[in-house]
Amino acid sequence: MKELKKVSYKDFIMLAILLAKITCFYLLIGFTKSSIIIGSITFLFFVVIFVSYLFSNSKHCNRSFLIVYSLLTLLMFADCLYYSYFNQLPSVNQVAQMNNLIVVDESIKFTTPPISILLFIDIPIYYIYFKKKRAQITGDDTIKFKPYKKVLTSLLLGLLLLMSWNPMNADAIKAVSNTEFLTYHINDIYTKVFGYKDNQIKSNENVEKVIDELQKNRPLDKKYLGVAKDKNLIVIQVESLQDFPINAYYEGQELTPNLNKLIKGDSLYFENYYQNIGRGNTSDAEFSTQNSIYPVIDGECYRLYQDNTFYGLPWIMRENGYSTKVFHGYEGSFWNREAAYPNQGFEDYVSLEDMELDEKIGFGLSDVSMFEQAAERIEKMEKPFYSFLITLSCHHPYILPDKYNTIQLNSEDEGTVFGNYLQGVHYSDMAIGKFIETLKEKELYDDTIIAIYGDHHGLNCKDASNYECMTRYLGKEYDYNEMLNIPLIINIPGSGINETISTVGGQVDFLPTITNLLGVPIKNKYILGQDLVNAKKGYVASVTYMLRGSFITDDVIFEMSRESLFSTSTAKDLETNEVIEDNTYLEDYYNRALQLLDTSKYILENNLIKR
Repeated sequence: MKELKKVSYKDFIMLAILLAKITCFYLLIGFTKSSIIIGSITFLFFVVIFVSYLFSNSKHCNRSFLIVYSLLTLLMFADCLYYSYFNQLPSVNQVAQMNNLIVVDESIKFTTPPISILLFIDIPIYYIYFKKKRAQITGDDTIKFKPYKKVLTSLLLGLLLLMSWNPMNADAIKAVSNTEFLTYHINDIYTKVFGYKDNQIKSNENVEKVIDELQKNRPLDKKYLGVAKDKNLIVIQVESLQDFPINAYYEGQELTPNLNKLIKGDSLYFENYYQNIGRGNTSDAEFSTQNSIYPVIDGECYRLYQDNTFYGLPWIMRENGYSTKVFHGYEGSFWNREAAYPNQGFEDYVSLEDMELDEKIGFGLSDVSMFEQAAERIEKMEKPFYSFLITLSCHHPYILPDKYNTIQLNSEDEGTVFGNYLQGVHYSDMAIGKFIETLKEKELYDDTIIAIYGDHHGLNCKDASNYECMTRYLGKEYDYNEMLNIPLIINIPGSGINETISTVGGQVDFLPTITNLLGVPIKNKYILGQDLVNAKKGYVASVTYMLRGSFITDDVIFEMSRESLFSTSTAKDLETNEVIEDNTYLEDYYNRALQLLDTSKYILENNLIKR
């Protein structure tokens, strides 16, 4: 007991190693202002766990400690990995997404910070130290420490439960439970079971009020109503296409010449269009676009609600005499598309299994080949038709065969994700250009309205390399206002319409916008977007990357803080990106964002469209 009571320099070294591990973790997940306080709490939690095991009388305590400590470290690493890609910590729901993340292993290699490997270095060191330290403990030591161990364990459990439950809804506790390592994950499980405390939609009546309010604000006079009536419809969702390459040049080289040409013709170009995806990424971009419902933060909608009844764009088009088909150059089961598409309303899904893999880029069929093979099938579709095509080749980390790397990069951009991205966007633009020419050759172009939009961003602004390259390229700070901005182009051959629309919107607004142009009615009242051609004011809520409660208006971009507190959140001028010091006037917009997300979730959870 004497030897144990004597604190040695080794004990301080081990505490320093633990402190370094926790510091490394918080640096990797991007917290700065409150990291010292939050990190101290995590440090104390780990010390309590360590001491509780140290004085355990279990025969398998050494092995048990190694397993628990290793699992906690693995969870830390998973947090860092997920944060590096999504700018937020993972939820328990993301366990079901692991198969989708494994597919994009090249992306994981590029986004995983090398320093995160340091989180694992201390595991063998701590195990050896723990084993030797326990060897110094006698049975009397365990008995004497038993009351203290009970107090420490009860204190740890009590604090974790208090921070997860937060009965008084205190901001200080909320700030910790949304950011501290252990309490975040316990709070996440609590939220999964009991829901958000700030949930504003708790009944059908609440939903109906929101829907009624949205319908009241929709204009009766419709500009461009039915301008594309009876035309075929082709919608192209382009992988990782942001808005900044549109009409832009790199060292005198036009990045998207074919899309630019399309915009100059009979087209509507929506320059302030934003992603509103959830954790389902590409699949959620599809879901929101087709259904005008916000995705949820719990996981991909195609998996969570595959058996729900929907009445989105595919069903509407079928009801108006259109045949429907969807094309994608990867496995049918990816993002659960094969199981979800029938209830979405698509009559046929053409995936990689149905096409010839004659040219592979990344982990699937090249865009050029996908478009060529799709055109052959589209030509044979019963008219009028609705074809939905999803590209794949411009996928992070944007590595193409050398023959397609046609943009001449500066030496400073060679080998960077930014440089690769420019090549990827230029390639996708080329593939779309070829596809349009094929449609003209097959005499399909003139009778077809073509809508093109990006599914989500390609360059994460929180990645240091991307931030540096993009800030240099743009000549201004690269932030969420640029990162989340994706293009929407709607080409209507023969219409004579050429207009750029600046009203802020998102993928949730696509359905009411496109149906207005086609002149087809929407009988489903659960539509949370608005027709951007006729909208008086722009607004879109954010689901992920910018956290729950974030939003974008025609003037402001509001980023919810990591603590999930309105008071510590940041509002910036959408045009200048300058911080707005007094943002209290935006609280109604913040509540509206929560309301829209909660309404969407309630509609989906209760399958209201079926009712």
